[in-house]
Amino acid sequence: MKFTFSLFLFAWTICSCSTQRENTYEENLAICTKKLGHYPKGIDSSSIEGAEARYQFKEQIRECMKGSMGPALTVRTYGGDSVNTLPTQGKAMILFFWLVFPDGSAEAEKADLAIFSAMNALCQKHSQSVDFIGFPFNDSSTTRRYLQAHPLIFPQVYDKKITSNKHIALTQDGTACVIFINTQGRVVKIRSGSPTSEKQIIESYSPIIQACIDNKLYSD
Repeated sequence: MKFTFSLFLFAWTICSCSTQRENTYEENLAICTKKLGHYPKGIDSSSIEGAEARYQFKEQIRECMKGSMGPALTVRTYGGDSVNTLPTQGKAMILFFWLVFPDGSAEAEKADLAIFSAMNALCQKHSQSVDFIGFPFNDSSTTRRYLQAHPLIFPQVYDKKITSNKHIALTQDGTACVIFINTQGRVVKIRSGSPTSEKQIIESYSPIIQACIDNKLYSD
């Protein structure tokens, strides 16, 4: 009788473990943020020191997110198609969250053009093994004009479900970032900020993309 009960308990344990729900991307982001504490207090966030402290804090969160499941979203694009952010058909997934400042400085405009050109080049190179999806921060007339003048060759999300608050939640604070996801749907790297030239961006992102394709760990 005891042996029979033990077998039943073992079978129940295996069953319950196999059906346990895994945390979502947003849940893991909250866990990592709580685990690491809060942005350092007593530092002027507008100062150079404050900006660096804020960046380093968020970089720790991004490192903590490695191995998490990526965002699971089904969204509409500007073309009216429905796309899912979960990898399919054995392909990796790159989620490009972006915003531009067309009325900003010449340096900022140059950086915007560089990241757009680099992402298009990477999409063309890896089209057989990686899907790319773009997430503009909003659907303003400025965003639409910029896309018309500087089109991205992969789908761009236009969906009321992706509100500004949702965008901020996914990217930590609404800044531009790239989430690199392997073929198993797990985060390999979250990169915020990038070099200012197309060549440097491609050189920086290429090994991360390859790690996604190969389902390998990546470290800078």
